[in-house]
Amino acid sequence: MTMPGYDLDIMEGKQFHYHDVVEKKYYSLNLTGMKSMHEFIDAKGYKAVIDSGTSLIVGPHSLIKPMLEGIVVDSDCSNVDRLPNLSFIIDDVEYSLEPNDYVLRLSQGG
Repeated sequence: MTMPGYDLDIMEGKQFHYHDVVEKKYYSLNLTGMKSMHEFIDAKGYKAVIDSGTSLIVGPHSLIKPMLEGIVVDSDCSNVDRLPNLSFIIDDVEYSLEPNDYVLRLSQGG
């Protein structure tokens, strides 16, 4: 999704992927799988909603539980760099998130 556009300097050497909208409600795309710690999780029959206004990943327990299994974040986030990448596969195109993309670091206000 590109809103309002894209920065050519950032995109140098990278390509865009286009996906058909399978349901106009929420601009749903065809989610075919997910990966965590090199384990494939079949997600055929599910849809992915791409929302540029949210920073949360939500889904049914049957998909999210196996994706997060074995991932433990230390309370001080000192192990974030050693956590696995998580991938979402849409129409057989894999999109990977690094740990810094999916771990929300909060600090206690004093």
